[in-house]
Amino acid sequence: MSRQFVPSSFEHRYSAQQTALKEQQAQIREQRRLIEELQYEQRQQTMRQELGQGSKTLTSPPTVPSSPPEAEAPPQGRQIPRDDSGDPHTRVAAQRPEVPGHSVRPTVGANHREQNTEDDSARCELQTDRSDFTTATWATHNTAATGTTQNSKYLKVLKNMEDRAAERARLKAEREERRRQQEEEKAAQVLREEEERQRQAEAEKKARIEAHRQKKRLEKQREEEKQREQARQEEMTRLAEEHYRRSILKYRGLLPFKKLISLVKRNWLKAVRQHEKCLLR
Repeated sequence: MSRQFVPSSFEHRYSAQQTALKEQQAQIREQRRLIEELQYEQRQQTMRQELGQGSKTLTSPPTVPSSPPEAEAPPQGRQIPRDDSGDPHTRVAAQRPEVPGHSVRPTVGANHREQNTEDDSARCELQTDRSDFTTATWATHNTAATGTTQNSKYLKVLKNMEDRAAERARLKAEREERRRQQEEEKAAQVLREEEERQRQAEAEKKARIEAHRQKKRLEKQREEEKQREQARQEEMTRLAEEHYRRSILKYRGLLPFKKLISLVKRNWLKAVRQHEKCLLR
């Protein structure tokens, strides 16, 4: 006796858990992809804002004076005090403190040396101011160059990001196109399979109808053959009965009767001859 196979409920639970786990993993991958896209968009927006701020800063560079700064306003602590006459000897004398009880009477050689010393000091201060101005100018140019370099770096980074975004968009579009083509091919395949099933169903239906017609036709032919055979048997039976009746009449009715008649006739002839013989005696 064959037993019917009954699937275990554990197998149903296991398959259902596997299906749910696959669906959850697909949802997690989709969420991760969306999070990465959002993070990339935020980073790109932040870089654009920083690049816009850097471009605004670089478009308004600091003005560089055409003349040295010491000619217009000497720096604090490096100014050379001058009196109305502009004589450095008077300036040095004014800067020297007076000692009580002593009068300062500089000689001609001392005055000359002091003048040379003051000229050297003024020259050194002018050179220092010029070097500071040059350093400031170079620093400004270096800052502008650095800003330009950073701007070019930002532009390069932004260009790379835009290229990567365009590449991702292209790849995404290609994936979407492939997915759409696969869905269309799948739908076309399903449609073709459905049409094939319909054609097979129609062919099977026609085959069943034709088989039914053939069966009916064969049954009709067998019935007709049966009827013809029955009619032939009936005819043969009738002929046999007729032949039997004739045989009975011939061999058991007519011939014995003929024999009886001929016997009676012979006996009558014998009797007549015997009577004639008796009369003749």
